Amino acid sequence: MFGIGFDVPTLAVRCKASGAAGPTLPALSGLIGLYDAADVGTLAQNSNGTGAVAIGDPVGHWASAGMGPVNVSQSTAGRRPILQSDGSRYWFECDGSDDMLENTSVAVSPSFTIVMAVHVEVINNYTSGVFSLDAANDFQIQSAHSSQMRFGVGASNLGFSMGAQSVDYANQDLVMTFSLDAVAGTAVLRLNGAVVNTQTGYNGGLSATQKMRFMVNRGAGNEVGGRLYRAAVWNGAANVEIAAAETWVGAGAGLSL
Repeated sequence: MFGIGFDVPTLAVRCKASGAAGPTLPALSGLIGLYDAADVGTLAQNSNGTGAVAIGDPVGHWASAGMGPVNVSQSTAGRRPILQSDGSRYWFECDGSDDMLENTSVAVSPSFTIVMAVHVEVINNYTSGVFSLDAANDFQIQSAHSSQMRFGVGASNLGFSMGAQSVDYANQDLVMTFSLDAVAGTAVLRLNGAVVNTQTGYNGGLSATQKMRFMVNRGAGNEVGGRLYRAAVWNGAANVEIAAAETWVGAGAGLSL
């Protein structure tokens, strides 16, 4: 028991976004969202879900593919990323100044995983974030260096801390995974499918309702600039699901994991 008063239903999902290449994503328990920049049917220019998106247009709404219940958006026109493509891959180009996407009320469980394909180009400081949850008990995946992408995790009231990696991962396509496993009491960071940091002592106390943000830290500032290809977010931490999600997410960036 971890003191979070709800049960997360299992949503069995097996789908492939219409614009996506590569493998079909297997079933994920507790799905929050599958996000694919190549699936233009899930994109809109405006935060209310209106306005078709073509290459070079701003993206103000990113709907989850399949049965995922959570969409993300940006209500401020000047903070919307731009859809770009090289002919085979699609991504959101974020300017590193103020572009980001969010949902301000997301139900999460004590076990939680985010997998995303990114290419970080602009880092403002050590708290520049690629992904964050924001509540009393939360975390952010951050640069952990003033000018390099070292991938550290800052957490509030969760019983662990995760410092920076020794390698600068900026300016390369990368699949980043972070999972919290309440049963094992661990926090695990994976890069391109390989575990690079494991911390014990996770207390399972992730706040049940969070603000979820892409390409910015939990204070909605210190954005990172670069490409965001795909993401999978769910309430769970099973290794078999993580590996399958990494394969699907990586394919969106042209990576084989």
